[in-house]
Amino acid sequence: MVASMGRKSRRKTPWDNMSELTPTQIFLKEQYKMSYADRHRKVSESGESELINSYSPVRCPFCKSEDFDSWNNKNAFTTSRYWLQKLFLTLEGVQDNIVLSGTVWLDETYYTVRSEDIVYNEDGSKLRGISRNQIRIVVATDKTNTVFLVEGKGKLSQRKTWETFGNRIAPKSTLMHDKESAHKNLLRRLSRSRNHRLI
Repeated sequence: MVASMGRKSRRKTPWDNMSELTPTQIFLKEQYKMSYADRHRKVSESGESELINSYSPVRCPFCKSEDFDSWNNKNAFTTSRYWLQKLFLTLEGVQDNIVLSGTVWLDETYYTVRSEDIVYNEDGSKLRGISRNQIRIVVATDKTNTVFLVEGKGKLSQRKTWETFGNRIAPKSTLMHDKESAHKNLLRRLSRSRNHRLI
């Protein structure tokens, strides 16, 4: 399946087909394999399935009915879509009360929307640069707590950045960022009202 997608396995090393290896090559290969195995544990070994299955929804998230069972779901409950829905329900609201403090790092990244949701120009070409075809994910951490938020689509704005982080960063924190212009309002208002140091 990997080959049919035109991708190389990340599990491979340059020495997999070599019969004789130097001590350095053996060490690097074993360390890489151990690192790969640690980051790609089976669901059955991670405890993840037990966590997800420990959540029992009390009502249907769509019709809000409390009279339902697993057979009301249009998908078989072994499908990935059902598991993903259970995960989101389990994690819903888990970040609501997090307030970052101390030294806070702030950045953002973008993910392309689904192919069927891509917006094209009138001539059929794709929109250039950061556009509404990119979902904007903002991330902030103080190395104790981390928040990941879907902030919208396309480029950042000063208004949206303030609405997202204005109440999520504690007074007297040090804000570390990449001088993104959309952070200006956040920096100005936090500096004036909460004694933030700007880096």
